[in-house]
Amino acid sequence: MALVQNNGINLGKYQVPLHTILQDPSTFLPLLWTVNYSPFNIDRGCLYQMGENNITDSSTRINYRPLISPIIRRLFRCQSCHRMNDQISSLSRRGSFKKQITSPDVRVVSTEGLPSDPQLSKIPNLYLRIHHQKIRPCDPSLNRLIGVNFFGSDSFTNQTLILLLLEDILTEHSMERHISQIYHLFICCNRGYYVQQLSMLGTVSTLHQHGTLLDPQYIRPDIIWEIIIKGFALLHLLKEYDFSWGSIDETAFLFSHEPIGYYHDGVWVQSEVILKLTNMEYAGLTIPRAKIRLYRRSAVVENRPDINTNPFSRIMNHVISPQETIMIYRLDSSSETIRQRLNYFGVPMYPSSLNAYFLMTILMADYSFYRVIVNSPSLYNLWISMWIPGDLESIDQHINQLHHTKTTDLDVISFLSNFRLRCDCTDFIWAKIKDMINDQLKSGSPFSS
Repeated sequence: MALVQNNGINLGKYQVPLHTILQDPSTFLPLLWTVNYSPFNIDRGCLYQMGENNITDSSTRINYRPLISPIIRRLFRCQSCHRMNDQISSLSRRGSFKKQITSPDVRVVSTEGLPSDPQLSKIPNLYLRIHHQKIRPCDPSLNRLIGVNFFGSDSFTNQTLILLLLEDILTEHSMERHISQIYHLFICCNRGYYVQQLSMLGTVSTLHQHGTLLDPQYIRPDIIWEIIIKGFALLHLLKEYDFSWGSIDETAFLFSHEPIGYYHDGVWVQSEVILKLTNMEYAGLTIPRAKIRLYRRSAVVENRPDINTNPFSRIMNHVISPQETIMIYRLDSSSETIRQRLNYFGVPMYPSSLNAYFLMTILMADYSFYRVIVNSPSLYNLWISMWIPGDLESIDQHINQLHHTKTTDLDVISFLSNFRLRCDCTDFIWAKIKDMINDQLKSGSPFSS
């Protein structure tokens, strides 16, 4: 077990045997939180009971809590909550945690009750059903979803599995610092817990707090350029896994001041400030070698009649020039319907496109980022190249409306619903970024705004 030093706090890194789960997911995933089968530490009868007592099963020791003194409960607590309590004692309050407690560098996330095991979707092969309707996909590579088993679960389980799998995937590419890692994952009594690494630089809206107006430490063209490079390098890699963020706000990723360098797609990517994937509550991820897709399940959404029909917008051809024709689409349903499909449907909606638009919209919704980008010819040209030229004037008007309030996931969806979106946005922008990086290397000069 590796230990990670985090501002004086030692966090035990639990090494999950992901390869065991992925070798036979149909057997292991439905038993993920079952005692004697789970790869995680589980003690359903722990006397310490770090979480609130919501279980009345007489077969456990939980019913006897009122008769047990605090001293006895501390003496007979399970190994996991003992370690949690001792290592992060500042987060503990009389043996009870709130749903989410945050310190400057870590947060403890817990469930309201017992997390549920991932279950095979009751709708047989979601994508195959759509494929049979002869719907033209925005991303033809989604045909690889034919034959994939869809496993849906609650937010805690889905987020846990996707964060661990993303860390495993990114480690193979020397990009593991792009994930807010999970430490010390376990179930105590009637709740699931994990500790997650946080970033001292925080979210988009707090990054400007570091430094001053006259000397902005991070809100500078060269830093924002680095952030955009890292964001698109991540999205370009995760296309292979049909990664879908779901509907997101600024808490989906954090920023950290960590020197990093790696090769991606033949390009050396290096920077001091990086983007970390953090909130994966509604994310979806395909593991091709295991023929599974993980997603956040909702029985309510699955039972809606329109889920059994086409959830996607019509894909249209758009002529950019005599030499270039692209595929485009519009989010033509209500913002709430789109959010439900993004979060709960399972099938990734426009994975080569929407993630990119979400990322850039959240950055531009912050006025500090917006001001730097529009005043930097290089960054602004990258931004406007994402859009259909006829929409540009309206885009600037709508993005300014996002500067007056805290931007929610529905705000982002509502903003994007006004415009035509490129199916190939991630690939298109990444290709432009590579050209810009190569031009810098040829000229021998750093990024020029």
